Amino acid sequence: MRKLLVLGVLVALLLVGDLAARSVAESAVESGVRSRVQGVGAVDAQIHSFPFTGRLVAQGKVSTLDLRLSEVTGHGIDVAWVRLEAKGLKLDRNVLLGSAHVRITGVDTVTVTANITEAEIRKATGADVRLLDGKAQVTAAGVTATADVTVSDGKIRLEVAGLPVLTVPVPDNALLPCPVQARVVAGAVLASCTAHQLPGIVVDAIGSVDLRNAG
Repeated sequence: MRKLLVLGVLVALLLVGDLAARSVAESAVESGVRSRVQGVGAVDAQIHSFPFTGRLVAQGKVSTLDLRLSEVTGHGIDVAWVRLEAKGLKLDRNVLLGSAHVRITGVDTVTVTANITEAEIRKATGADVRLLDGKAQVTAAGVTATADVTVSDGKIRLEVAGLPVLTVPVPDNALLPCPVQARVVAGAVLASCTAHQLPGIVVDAIGSVDLRNAG
């Protein structure tokens, strides 16, 4: 019984240490982005990997990084938030030594999603646009019609037969580094893409020298 108790205590200590190391890495990601990226209101990083320490020591990887940037400006159009979901993220192991700085050295896949609000689309187009769940509506001359939403030539297009095409810019490659698709949700258009590389703003902030030079 005593051995089991000791074992339980050791396991608990290991778990606490693993969670603490993961928290340090998350804080290092957040502080790196905050200090080096302009035009971002808030940063939240969550690493999903268990065990965090064991994976990082053995493979130099963590399972998933979920990074959310809020109130992002200066990339073609203002976005309410950008969410980056990186799988198979390779991290510099120095974070395990308590380093306040973290460097990403590679990634398997990244899905990036940018939220462009209805208000921002109205501002960019000067049109009466309503974004419902799965549907965009445009009102002109007292008539409301459903618009087709597509992405072409770096622009999100809202098309209604008989009316001029409304366009808003897709956020630039620093945010969305791959071919973009758009879908309409209540109050916003979500522009997203999946790639094998990180967005430029993340590489510039916390990417390794090799990743920066690759650009």
